[in-house]
Amino acid sequence: MIFHALLLLPCMISLFCALRMILLHTQKSRSQKVMIVFFFVLTFFFFERINVISASRELKLYIFLDIVDCITSLQLFPLLYLYIIALTKDEKFSWKNYIWFVPGLLVGLGSLLTYAIMGCERAMPYVHSLLETEDYALVYPYSTIPICKIHHFITNDIFNFVALQPANLMNLKF
Repeated sequence: MIFHALLLLPCMISLFCALRMILLHTQKSRSQKVMIVFFFVLTFFFFERINVISASRELKLYIFLDIVDCITSLQLFPLLYLYIIALTKDEKFSWKNYIWFVPGLLVGLGSLLTYAIMGCERAMPYVHSLLETEDYALVYPYSTIPICKIHHFITNDIFNFVALQPANLMNLKF
């Protein structure tokens, strides 16, 4: 019981922060709106990770949460990027700012299509072997590159470089 409560703590904290920002701030700035969306996406992200950590063996739930993870984990950095842009610049967001959401949507769509192509009869053994061996370097069927490497490249290399550019332009030091 305490284990599950401790696992739910990050999810509850991010949901609390989002709800608090909605309820307490009547005049929301652009950066606050972005941060509210960030906290809601972070809540879904934590919820998915909690289900994996708590060893939920519901395979159909895991398939759904894997798709949600592909989408939400790759939306966190673009949301932080928009937050930094909202803090450092007064201009409105353009399509160039929203283009950073495309990789997460494409990877999530790719994951959804992969599970749809595999069908239930092949997806269940794949997910079962993934959960039993915990080998996250496994490749999806019909793919030549492990999806975790694509995910890692998009998350760590591209988004970290791009998100720090507005801060570098303002001569901010971290």
